[in-house]
Amino acid sequence: MNVDELKRICQEQIDLSGENASVTLKQPGKWGKTNYRKLLGVKGEIVQDNFGDGLVVIYPAKELLGAMK
Repeated sequence: MNVDELKRICQEQIDLSGENASVTLKQPGKWGKTNYRKLLGVKGEIVQDNFGDGLVVIYPAKELLGAMK
């Protein structure tokens, strides 16, 4: 996924759900000592570990979109 796709997805979620919209992303890695992961300085909550297939992380769409501008 590139930056333009992520911007589009964030904006779509904001349009659908309003200012408190969130974006769910799959990221590489393992669940460690913390329950969050950062992307572009935005803190997201880890909600699932796919056991060797990465993590599922929920980010606030508005903050993530703002970090990309």
